[in-house]
Amino acid sequence: MKLRLIRPYPLIAMATALGALVSGAALADKLHLGLAGMAAIIGGSLLLVPVGLWGNQVAYPLNNPVWSLVFELFANLLYGLKLDRKISKAITAVFLGLLALALAAILYRFGGVESIGFMGQDEFIKGVIRVLTPFCLGVAAFRLGLADKAPILPDIVICMVCLGILCMPDFSGRAVFQWLSIVVLFPALIHVGARAKLSPALTPLWRFGGRLSYPLSLIHTPVIVLCGGLYEAFGK
Repeated sequence: MKLRLIRPYPLIAMATALGALVSGAALADKLHLGLAGMAAIIGGSLLLVPVGLWGNQVAYPLNNPVWSLVFELFANLLYGLKLDRKISKAITAVFLGLLALALAAILYRFGGVESIGFMGQDEFIKGVIRVLTPFCLGVAAFRLGLADKAPILPDIVICMVCLGILCMPDFSGRAVFQWLSIVVLFPALIHVGARAKLSPALTPLWRFGGRLSYPLSLIHTPVIVLCGGLYEAFGK
């Protein structure tokens, strides 16, 4: 359990520091913060406190994607306690059903998943359901060995399916499709991917993509902000 708590934190610290370097000055100017105010935001973010919610900002204003990693850290804590091994399958099924219904209600209430987890205090609290639902579904599927029952497909086929999903129309605000994606589509992709028949030529690419996924999710917002600032300064 200690490793599950320690492993994500350096990424959180790195993401916060990178966000402070890229957008700290702009944030301070926007909120009229002095040195003490910025120190409070940076310190609060490092302590996993969603300080932005008290200033009508996103939960972690220096680097907003940090919110999902914070939730993941606490989900790892719950997993490390091994509570799932002490609960019967019947209770697990009822719990998962309630989570799926709660997620459906939240998506209907907010019109989609886009703001849940970081946009405000209410959305931040609802983020618990957004993260717990797929996390608990994954744990239950692992315990039941569902991945072992998935069909074995070539890795290139699964890659094409993923690319096809990325090319689909924008489904922002489409609560039904987003719910089906979270509860059915993405778990199914993970199960099939876990059983994929890997080709020697493509295996290094998949490994590189796996290693890159975490860092990319944390740096993409500062990079977008930096590129936007450079364009405003020199691109026009």
